[in-house]
Amino acid sequence: MKQALNYWKFYYDQKGFVRWAIVDKKDNIASGTIELFHRDSKDYFNNCGLLRLDLRS
Repeated sequence: MKQALNYWKFYYDQKGFVRWAIVDKKDNIASGTIELFHRDSKDYFNNCGLLRLDLRS
C-alpha cells in the first residue's frame, strides 16, 4: 500500500492528475472525489482529458 501511495504522490507532483474531495457541508463528511487526468493510449481516447467521479452510495 505504501508503494501505491508513493506512486500516486509522485504522479501528482508531476502534474499527471488533480483530485478534489466532495464534502457534504451539512454533515462535514466526505462523500466522494472528482479526478481529472490526461490519458495517452493507443485507442480512441488517446490524448484526451478524462474526468472521473466517484461517489459514495
